[in-house]
Amino acid sequence: VGNLAFETDAAALKTYFSQCGQVVKVDLLKTQKGKFRGIAFVSFEDNTAVDAALLLNGQEYGGRELKVNNAVGDGPRAREDRGKGKLAGKGKGKSKGSEKGKDLGQGQHKQTSEAAAKGKGKGKGKLGNREFEVFVGGLPYGRSEEDIRKDFAALGEFDRFNMPADDEGQHKGLAFINYLTKEAMEKALEFHETEYGGVEIRVQRAGEDKVKGKGKGV
Repeated sequence: VGNLAFETDAAALKTYFSQCGQVVKVDLLKTQKGKFRGIAFVSFEDNTAVDAALLLNGQEYGGRELKVNNAVGDGPRAREDRGKGKLAGKGKGKSKGSEKGKDLGQGQHKQTSEAAAKGKGKGKGKLGNREFEVFVGGLPYGRSEEDIRKDFAALGEFDRFNMPADDEGQHKGLAFINYLTKEAMEKALEFHETEYGGVEIRVQRAGEDKVKGKGKGV
């Protein structure tokens, strides 16, 4: 379930989805700082309840339009719950942009295709130069690698875009993007701790935590 309000309560969400059938559990996905990411995994007792929950896609809850999709087989959290009931899953959602009014993935589509094409490998700098590389974490599992690539290409040209995937080919919600200019990198950094696809993402210079000695994971 995606595009949930950040103040969503697990107990209230369980009560809401109980109209579909018996809820086994509700798991709110949070950042390492404990902030809710706007995504929840709802595990049901049977497939009939899942089918009923899927019909709630697009309904309003907490002032937002719910994104309800079957999450079986998608992402690490779904695999943890496999065998414990069926899941009504992760949100796809549209990008909300930042509080500065900039909208990642919207309003820049005219240049997206061209930038994405240039960003697939023809770099201006020397091979191996990763001076302007950023790390993006907390990306929504429901958004495809292709869409994420296009959205970040709209900010500027890059010569490297890497999204690690699991054994099933599902991306892990993080990406490494090497921009060709400082300006493009700084545009990307402006989206740190802003909402994208219904979740809050992190955008930092690659290796920033290692330099500071914080050693944070993903």
